[in-house]
Amino acid sequence: MAMTAMRRVTVGLLMVAVLAAGQTASAQGARVSRVAAFQADSWSVWVSAGWHRVVVDGDGDTDLDLYVTVTAGNRLAVEDDETDYCVGRFYMRSAGYIQIRIRNLGDVYNEYQISVQ
Repeated sequence: MAMTAMRRVTVGLLMVAVLAAGQTASAQGARVSRVAAFQADSWSVWVSAGWHRVVVDGDGDTDLDLYVTVTAGNRLAVEDDETDYCVGRFYMRSAGYIQIRIRNLGDVYNEYQISVQ
């Protein structure tokens, strides 16, 4: 059975804190994580109203896909090309949680950096 990691993140203009397991984001607003082969990571992120950008930069070993949705399931951004560098841009009419899902399509783990701006 596939397991996905769920992390809750608070975001203003930059990612400022990861609220799971006492982890914190760096001052630059980025977080490093690892997604296992053929698995997905999920992030729950609070964002303000306005334009935002999610950037995922993998280690180059596998293809990563990025999906950004609102809590109701409506897609805000998708990046599913054949690389592990993903950028999703979207507009939020009001502040709220978004869900970020990062799928690893490869047969080895991929260590990636994620930032929300």
